[in-house]
Amino acid sequence: MIIRQLKYQICSSEFNRPVITQKLITNHKSCIFVKIETQEGKNSIGECSPLPNFSIDTIPQAENEIKALQEKIGSGLIVDMEAYLKGITHIPSLRFSLEQAIHKPDTDNSMRIPVNEMIGISSVNKTLERINSAVDKGILTIKLKLDANSFLNEIERIKVIRNDFPQINIRLDLNGLWSFRQAQKYIPLLSEFGIEYVEQPVADIDDLIELSKLSNIQIAADESVKTYDDAVKFLDDSEIKHLVIKPMTIGFRESLKIIEHANEIKKFVIVSSLFETNIGRNALLYLASKTKHNLAHGLAVYSKIGNALIDNLFEIRGGFIEHNYTKNINDILTEINFGE
Repeated sequence: MIIRQLKYQICSSEFNRPVITQKLITNHKSCIFVKIETQEGKNSIGECSPLPNFSIDTIPQAENEIKALQEKIGSGLIVDMEAYLKGITHIPSLRFSLEQAIHKPDTDNSMRIPVNEMIGISSVNKTLERINSAVDKGILTIKLKLDANSFLNEIERIKVIRNDFPQINIRLDLNGLWSFRQAQKYIPLLSEFGIEYVEQPVADIDDLIELSKLSNIQIAADESVKTYDDAVKFLDDSEIKHLVIKPMTIGFRESLKIIEHANEIKKFVIVSSLFETNIGRNALLYLASKTKHNLAHGLAVYSKIGNALIDNLFEIRGGFIEHNYTKNINDILTEINFGE
């Protein structure tokens, strides 16, 4: 594909509620919308949306690379996009946005993807309020961020959740903050609560694989999956059955390859958001639709950026994320100011 023109716009999102984990506390996020025009005159859009402390790249880094690419295109240089994309693996969020714009993933009103509710570190009462609200929306899978330094208190929170909501699936996320010894000690204490899986309890890949052999609860990999090769190591050479991937940290095409490989060997990929706007989430919905299971994906996070078309492109109905039937992502191209 030959790109005739490249434009971008930086935007800031405000969250409905603060995101609180041990790696991040924030109530806002910046992103870059990237618009490309092909030699045939067709326009499409992608989202570059790294998240501090989760992504290896940053907004300034991505913007600098976009400006350099604009100069090449503006000078009349024909850029081999396939080769170019292979050369920016160190800026995966930009790679994701350009691959999204090039691929133009097609989502439609028939897609209904089950979603989980992510709940950060909070009091028992606030946690119960959030779960009750999620259940009212039909969401029956809860992803609970744990305080790795206060596990005995967290055990009490989990116990209350399980007693009050026996019908829900519970996922626990440590963001890799336990040591191997802590994980060995604490995970058996979770056996009575019917945990679906413990996500990234330790940071080291080899420790995670070893833990999956020893644990009586399913272990999921998340932050350790940075590339397709990482994913293949977990899928082919370990007892781990669940991979939680954040495509914004990997790239759109690599994420699709991971999903296809997992499908072939009957393992499970959970597609997770990094608090993208609905432009990026449109691509995530497409990727989630390519998985061959009925497990909930991490796509129910909301943000507001002051644009009704973007805010309301998707809705949660009966525990599923789906189009709201009245809006199309192509309409967004006319709603964002790309300096035109």
